[in-house]
Amino acid sequence: SMVMHADFSTIEKQIDRGIPVPCGFIHKGPVNAPYGNGHWLCVIGYTDKAVVVHDPNGDLDLVGGGYLSSDGQGLLYSHKNFGRRWMVSKVNGSYIYAPGNGWAMLAELPE
Repeated sequence: SMVMHADFSTIEKQIDRGIPVPCGFIHKGPVNAPYGNGHWLCVIGYTDKAVVVHDPNGDLDLVGGGYLSSDGQGLLYSHKNFGRRWMVSKVNGSYIYAPGNGWAMLAELPE
């Protein structure tokens, strides 16, 4: 199901069950003022301070925005900077950091 209230614990629970997590985030602009319609990637793992992702656009410059290369496999995206692009809310036309408001697709394992 599609949720708009995910956070890093949501991702970790899914990964611990062996289920990757597609996440929608804002990839354009600087981390303190991201903009645009967004983009999707797939979280495949995590560490204490980052998520491990496959990003189909490549390696995102998490701080400045835009892509550094087209190789997007197995990247580490920090909680600090990915979180500010993923857990957002649109207020007066601008995206602001809103912990707990991440967009994600949560799948269930078959019985």
